[in-house]
Amino acid sequence: MTPDEIWLRLMKVSSLYGDRMVEIAQRLCAAASVDREALHAVGMTAAQAKLFFRLDEHELDETRRWLEQPDHHLLRGDDPRYPLRLKSIADYPGALLVSGGLALLHSAQLAVIGSRSHSWYGARWGKLFSETLAHKGITITSGLALGIDGVAHRGALAAEGKTIAVLGQWAESGLSAAPCNSRPADHRQWRYAGI
Repeated sequence: MTPDEIWLRLMKVSSLYGDRMVEIAQRLCAAASVDREALHAVGMTAAQAKLFFRLDEHELDETRRWLEQPDHHLLRGDDPRYPLRLKSIADYPGALLVSGGLALLHSAQLAVIGSRSHSWYGARWGKLFSETLAHKGITITSGLALGIDGVAHRGALAAEGKTIAVLGQWAESGLSAAPCNSRPADHRQWRYAGI
């Protein structure tokens, strides 16, 4: 099993994150073989092992093809390019799938979180704040959901600024559908818009 496959499989185990996931990944990458016995030896439960092995070859192949595209990355928690601010939280994601330049992850950022059912007033001010801050060089980070998240991304793009969309699950990578309450078609639209 390749190191990338180990990391991708660990990303499917929702109860593993942070330093614990990184430690397990490093130990499994150094193991002679990765089977249920090896998973047990590194401290994974039977339920976690089941999730680890649930990722099938089709999903892996689709993700490998996604990773072969320009500016697509599997950013591991032990990689020096992993964002230190994100790693400072106890339950940080052990690895990230990133589409775009990695340097943007280290830029000054403002997270914008809001309602999916916003008012015109919320949309007006959300766009104005995001556009103004993006124009000043602040990267606008949001969840790519419909509503204020989308307003924030559009505001940043209107200012020709930078924006980061954070998805809790893999969208468009072949590993899963888009997160709940968002639509894959909307994600494709955003991708073409520059997010």
